[in-house]
Amino acid sequence: MLDGLWSVIKERDDEAKIVPLFEQPRYACPFYGLYMFDQLFLDQKGNQCALMDMGRVCIMEHYEQTPDWRLCRTFNNNRNKDSVAQMLDLGRACPDEFNPMNKSHWNGIPFKLWFDYIMSPERKRP
Repeated sequence: MLDGLWSVIKERDDEAKIVPLFEQPRYACPFYGLYMFDQLFLDQKGNQCALMDMGRVCIMEHYEQTPDWRLCRTFNNNRNKDSVAQMLDLGRACPDEFNPMNKSHWNGIPFKLWFDYIMSPERKRP
């Protein structure tokens, strides 16, 4: 179950790499700390899960677990596989560490690149 979605994502062959303007420790979940509005993922700077309704806290954190997409039984499952694949294809992320010159309006980066960046084992974690 958990590896299925991760495998689908890893099989995509994107060579693009992104480099942040500054390093910000993030948990190993591309949805943590973000708010989703119509396939646009906005940095919320908190413990919100973009996949939860009405800006709710990450369910893993609620149960005193470290947020990690690979271990998220609530959303990382076969039932959500197609929805997450669509987010990867169509979504855009607007995390602060990639915002050029802190512009108030920018198009963000492809969510697929954000996903790869966040899930990389080299990322600094809180």
